[in-house]
Order: sequence, then C-alpha cells, then structure tokens
Amino acid sequence: MTRAQLLTALAVVGACGCTGSSVGPDDSVGIKGGLPPALESIRGTVVADASALPIQVYLQLGADRRIKVVGPEVHQLVRLDGAEVRLHGNWASQAVPVFIDEPVSPPFAIADFVVLAVGGHQAMDGVLGENEGRYYLRLTAGDAYWFKDAPSEFDTYIGKRIWVTGWLERPPLTYGVID
Repeated sequence: MTRAQLLTALAVVGACGCTGSSVGPDDSVGIKGGLPPALESIRGTVVADASALPIQVYLQLGADRRIKVVGPEVHQLVRLDGAEVRLHGNWASQAVPVFIDEPVSPPFAIADFVVLAVGGHQAMDGVLGENEGRYYLRLTAGDAYWFKDAPSEFDTYIGKRIWVTGWLERPPLTYGVID
C-alpha cells in the first residue's frame, strides 16, 4: 500500500467514525429527554374574528399589536370576545411567507388561561359548586369564594367553569359560561 492510499484510507475511516451532527443541535434533548420549556404569560383582550371559518382568535396587546392564539383551549376564548385575559403558554414557530415585508409575530400556543375582566369589571374565574344550598366558585388559583346571594340559574351550571363580575359590594352580579 502506498503512502497516498494509506492517507486516503485513514481519511475515510476518520470520516466514518464521526458520530456528531454538523447540521445542528442534537434533537434528543428537549421535551423527550429534558424539561419542557417554561410557560410564558401574556395579558390582553380577546378578539374573536368570525368573518371567516374557522373562527380566528387573537389577543390584542395595546393599541397596535395583535397576536394570533392557537391551541386546544382556543374554542373557549371565542365566548370571551372582548374580555381581558391572561394566557399561559409558549410562542409557536411559524414559517413567514416570503412576500411579507413587515415583521410578523408567531402565534401564541396557549396551555391555559384566566379571565381577569369582562365588560371593564374585574372578574373571578372558576368552577361553580354547591354545598347545602350555598353556591361557591372554586377559583383557578385553588381558593373558594362563597356567594351570599346567587341567581337561581346557577343550578344549571354546577360543575362548569364560569366567570363572574359584580360580587361583594359591586352589584349587579353577572356571569358567563367558559366551558
């Protein structure tokens, strides 16, 4: 074997022995092999656009920024059009079409949400329950709020997630079903 053949053989053996990727990071790390990314929170007003099907849901952040919302909980946000909410989730990756010259925000994939205000009034968000003729709201934070007076229609919503405004000294009591 000549020296040139030996060097060529060593180069081939060396190249075959490489196990690392020269393309990018190892995909085995992440949700499968490590911890999922931490959830982020964003706060804004729900805007449900029903002008085209399927209905698109956005979160209005201030006067000039609107973010598309995606995920399995989006159908619940349609009922909350105009409500102020806090979303927890992560930014989803999205390919941006070549013909768009201005920056486009990726959609926000929600994991869960909390209703903060409806109609400009502070809201409670939780699951309605009843015990010995008294109604309570098991808040998403885990606490319970007991109602002194509640509408008789609450019977039909026991076990459902609802929002409530006008409790305590701020009547009238209003509510809506989330799911």
